[in-house]
Amino acid sequence: MEIKKEVAYTGSLAQSEVLSECQSELSLPDYNGDVRKILYTNAELRPSGSFASTDSVELSGIVVFEVVYLNADGEMESTSFTGDYDMTVKCPEGFTDCIAEPRLAGYTVRLVGPRRISARASLCSGVRVSVPEVAEIRGGALEMQDKLEGRTVRVKIRNTVASQPLEREYAEPVTALEGAIAEEVTVIHTAAEARADSAERAEGGVEVKGELWLRAVLKNGEEPAYSVEKIIPIAELVSWDRAGEGMLFSPTLTVTSLTAAVNPQADGCAVVMNAILEIAARAEYNEEVELVADGYLRSHKTAATYRDLAHTSVVDVRSVREAHSCSVGRAEAMAENIREVVFMSSSVKGEVARISDGTVEVKGEIRYSGIGSEVGEDGAASYFPIKYSEEFCKNVNVGSHNADNLRAEVKVVPTRATARVDAEKLHFSSELDLKVTLLSEKSERVLASLEAEGEELVSSPSKITVYYPTPGESLFSVAKRYRTTVEKLARDNSLTESVFASAAEMPSGVKRLIIT
Repeated sequence: MEIKKEVAYTGSLAQSEVLSECQSELSLPDYNGDVRKILYTNAELRPSGSFASTDSVELSGIVVFEVVYLNADGEMESTSFTGDYDMTVKCPEGFTDCIAEPRLAGYTVRLVGPRRISARASLCSGVRVSVPEVAEIRGGALEMQDKLEGRTVRVKIRNTVASQPLEREYAEPVTALEGAIAEEVTVIHTAAEARADSAERAEGGVEVKGELWLRAVLKNGEEPAYSVEKIIPIAELVSWDRAGEGMLFSPTLTVTSLTAAVNPQADGCAVVMNAILEIAARAEYNEEVELVADGYLRSHKTAATYRDLAHTSVVDVRSVREAHSCSVGRAEAMAENIREVVFMSSSVKGEVARISDGTVEVKGEIRYSGIGSEVGEDGAASYFPIKYSEEFCKNVNVGSHNADNLRAEVKVVPTRATARVDAEKLHFSSELDLKVTLLSEKSERVLASLEAEGEELVSSPSKITVYYPTPGESLFSVAKRYRTTVEKLARDNSLTESVFASAAEMPSGVKRLIIT
């Protein structure tokens, strides 16, 4: 008869990145003028959901392309159009959780005719799946449970779980225009940024706090275009039964829809923006698993085989907010006659991390993009694009850890980009939300099988042996050599339970052992 021992745990696996593309084309309607010059482009990914089967997860949504341009009369207009995307992530059968973050890797927008615009976006998604795992130990020696000795080790294995999203709708007036006629007010550009501040365990789930930043670029009659904004505080309880002690929580906020309207009022009009926000939480934690590292029989010679179990554990999760600012001369920015910055946005790419001396150094490139205005001799405003990029380097303190087996996952989200102009320079600023997940990657040698060999050993007359341990030996290895138990070694040598708690090493100060 063969006995098999199984140790169950949840394995958290990082799948290879999945790539996809989204293409779309727009023909402007007759009431829009021809495009003379493109001033600003943007692409936003808006997930619509996911569908899980037995061995895959399908992610879907749209990419919203926005184009701000000058028409044939030199007036600023905008248009937006969408393209669908679908991504299929192959997963191990029987997975229990799947966390995916689709993101834009890049996009291009081209003017292919006076009234036709084409766009293409590249998408990618890193995926983390949780899979029930079983570490099997099987062998003929395991049937002799009364004479089997084993050494176990406890390892911590990373697990990542996410809550179901909570959907909230925000309909907010961002500005009131006293005396303005609604038909003469145009919303040229809209933007929404959801900034997460904290996620903390609370009764019934996780409390998520943050801000929703709404912005609109307006044009009222013949006045130059300008931007308005509003900040909405967020504090929501996300129901989550699995939220527990020891988890490291982080919030996720995703804008899935954004519209704007100009509503007439008795004394003028109001610009109202409507945003739909998905609020969720994610948790990183270590699942502690006890594995059999070694074993032997006191009554038989045994043959053992081993295997290396690679595992990842979470060391720390840190979220910090850092300010970034830079300046560039008017001439270098090709904006010598700039009057003001109408609006500004920022994005980052190329994030890399390096661990050193208790910090994670995060590097990348931040790109500023927006529209500026200038006033001609006739007093009319004209508009032009503003673009500037600069490398950044920020340090996140993660405490003192042995960096040999550590790696860091980083995510950088830029928010609240602004720009101002003085007599000589343009000054850009943005806030960078940096999230660092510090991981430890190790390998543990565990028992794969244990087979009994030969006939039962005949115990010899009792005798006393004095053994002098050599460097690297443990209580378990000495007990295995002399076919005894760790507990008996401890009793015969007056070792307290606290001293011999770890059989994997030799207690400090032990120079010799009495073996009976």
